[in-house]
Amino acid sequence: MLAFFKDIFSDKRFYHTLITLAIPIVIQNFLLSSLNMVDSLMVGALGETAIAAVGVANQLFYLFNITIIGVGTGCSIFIAQFWGSSNHEPIKKVLGVGLMTMLFFAVIFTAGALFIPHIILGLFSRDPAVIELATQYLTVVSLSYIITGATVVFTNALKSIGNTKAPMIVSIIAVATNAGLNYVLIFGKLGFPELGVLGAAIATVIARIIEFCAILFFALRKNSPLRGKFRSYITVSRDLVKKLYASMVPVVLNEAVFGVLTSLYTVAYGIIGTQAIAAVQISNTVQNLFTVVCISMSGAALVMVGHEIGAGHMDEVHHYARRLTVLSLMVGAALGIALALAAPPISTLFNVSPEVRQSAINLMRLFSLILPLTVVNMVVLFGVLRGGGDTKFPLYAEVFTMGCLAVPLAFLGAAVFHFTVEQVYMLIMIEPAAKCVLCYFRMRGNKWIKDVTTGVAA
Repeated sequence: MLAFFKDIFSDKRFYHTLITLAIPIVIQNFLLSSLNMVDSLMVGALGETAIAAVGVANQLFYLFNITIIGVGTGCSIFIAQFWGSSNHEPIKKVLGVGLMTMLFFAVIFTAGALFIPHIILGLFSRDPAVIELATQYLTVVSLSYIITGATVVFTNALKSIGNTKAPMIVSIIAVATNAGLNYVLIFGKLGFPELGVLGAAIATVIARIIEFCAILFFALRKNSPLRGKFRSYITVSRDLVKKLYASMVPVVLNEAVFGVLTSLYTVAYGIIGTQAIAAVQISNTVQNLFTVVCISMSGAALVMVGHEIGAGHMDEVHHYARRLTVLSLMVGAALGIALALAAPPISTLFNVSPEVRQSAINLMRLFSLILPLTVVNMVVLFGVLRGGGDTKFPLYAEVFTMGCLAVPLAFLGAAVFHFTVEQVYMLIMIEPAAKCVLCYFRMRGNKWIKDVTTGVAA
């Protein structure tokens, strides 16, 4: 046992790299999650219908965002390994393919939000008042989808070459802008009209534009490895595109499947009622504050594992994977305890009925029980395995644990047995447990370690 812990905690180089990469990502993700919470608090002051409307409208952005994250992550796998092997020229070509792929998805989602918002939103709520407010919000905020997608791709590229400070600075600028504009436009301060939910949407669009300009400044400034002539982004060999999409498509599908299946949870909660959706929205907003560390660890894990594979240090890859798994379990346990204790006082910040507040507290405490497993799954599936070039297994794990187990149970509980939102949530807790078992068996072998850049012609 002593030897085990000595192996886990003795590598100074590992922890220096992890801390250097992870801390700026933690700060960035915490700021973004804090902004989401501030948004919910400000919109929540307008009542339960408003907070449910924004929650429903954001389901489409959630699907778009995780799809674009899939594109960015697929590019990150290659960029990290190219960077580790000191082969920098193909990085620009990978970035170019990522931006073109992002544009394809952004146009589709924007068109859906602008031309058929009622149809889309009707999938998530049966309340006409909620749908009407959500439509106002969605048609405005969708105007930022294209620049948001570009920001995500550039941000992932910067992180993959080890520059995590620039995205952190950009997030500080975006969060400060969005929070300030929210206050002014939602409540009509400083001489501006009181726009309510519509004001929140306008604030988001303006903040996204500023965020995009800031990320371009860091990504394309002089001497940046990502900067090149326009030709260097669009002149790409068929071999590179083929291999890139072979890794990217499973990641995009993984993120899209995750988004669709997670949205189906919202549909199931919608069967229970608007109060259930409001409770879940509050719970998810708070939960996001407690998952920023594991999201950051998974991002750092992808870069670290990718760099080691690119450099040909295969023995280190196994050591890194083991240390990251153990650390994620310990971090998850600590975060679970903190969330369980913080749930009641945080819930008082939201302007909702006592019933909704108590449901939100119950949901947060249930989540705290599975948080250690959730952290392990995030770090292993989205960090270690993807960094190792294994993009298909996380997709299979998602489809099985969510699509075949958790989602059917959620609808069974909500539509057939008419369970409460807490009881339905308890049913879907089978997902992280099953996923953790699958991760354990996958990590035992070497099939997940793949140098995706081998033999690639730029």
